[in-house]
Amino acid sequence: RSTVLRVGLADAAPEIVLGPGAYRVRAKGLDRVHRWKDEQRLRLTDRGFSLGKVLWSSPVVLSAPKEDDPVLINRRPYRGKVELERVGRAVRIVNVVGVETYLRGVLHMETNEAWPTEALKAQAVISRTYAVLNRGRHGSRGYDLCATPHCQAYGGAAATQNVTTCGSLVARAK
Repeated sequence: RSTVLRVGLADAAPEIVLGPGAYRVRAKGLDRVHRWKDEQRLRLTDRGFSLGKVLWSSPVVLSAPKEDDPVLINRRPYRGKVELERVGRAVRIVNVVGVETYLRGVLHMETNEAWPTEALKAQAVISRTYAVLNRGRHGSRGYDLCATPHCQAYGGAAATQNVTTCGSLVARAK
């Protein structure tokens, strides 16, 4: 079983826009799938979020009904789970993923597909090792690693859609 990482996408997002599609929504007393044809804006409330007349208490955990499908948060796709937590007048956004999924979102951001295959494999080993050894680096903020170059640049599912063949590199670089 893969090590789970909590990646901080934003500490103080002013708003949340959910892309069209299906989302499994989990919050206090709630676990159901919602489907939208258009983008939806979550609004902050005193206790969490509102989506039209629907109220969700904070924190909210979003995921796709199908395990490998991404969810669209602020127009960016992410695999795994995305936690939304009201923090003051803003939202903390955390992507919860296995280390191998995280690695696929890092490799394209931290490398160049023109690099030799052996260099890409070495970077996969370095990035995985860094992620595991630095778990908890931002523990006081509620996540392990941030998505910026401060930890490792992480682009979520959008970064895995390139020709870098991250999946095969990740598998071969273990």
